[in-house]
Amino acid sequence: MTPWITKPVPFNIGQGAAAGAVACTPGDDLETFSATTSYGNFSSAYLVIMRSNATQGTIDDCYDQIAVDCDSSNGNIRMGAYSDTSDEPDVLYAQTASIPVTADYAFKSIDEFTLTSVSTWFALQPDEDNSVMEGGEASGDDRWHKSFTYGSFPDPAGSGYIEVTEAQLRKMKIGHT
Repeated sequence: MTPWITKPVPFNIGQGAAAGAVACTPGDDLETFSATTSYGNFSSAYLVIMRSNATQGTIDDCYDQIAVDCDSSNGNIRMGAYSDTSDEPDVLYAQTASIPVTADYAFKSIDEFTLTSVSTWFALQPDEDNSVMEGGEASGDDRWHKSFTYGSFPDPAGSGYIEVTEAQLRKMKIGHT
């Protein structure tokens, strides 16, 4: 017997780095609103966090993609998702880095996260004014915004926001590959 081998180490093919971890359940796409309305100016001066009745998911479902509906490719954008505590945005699930804005409604990668609350808040901020699909304005739609220097989103969401109910939202969605 070779003296430096003391005990065999089991290896289960397919488990990867997270051996023994339970895989998450990919969630259905959650979207602020589905209708096509019109594009409107979105100011780079604000961090906007929003939710609607359509952004309610299932606790323990996971997501790894996020999108915003833009019709221009000006500058960069940050996008993210927050949990909900007592009808307020709370813990930052994940956010993108500063990525180029694209004139489409295509998913971008985000670190995989698992829902810990039914309501999910979406966040976005471009680094320069941009044109984003707007709409919503239904009961249950909330939008919080505040002046914010472009950069990483606060975690937790914090205070100092202006809250608007039955608000005009920006078209965003989350999904899973």
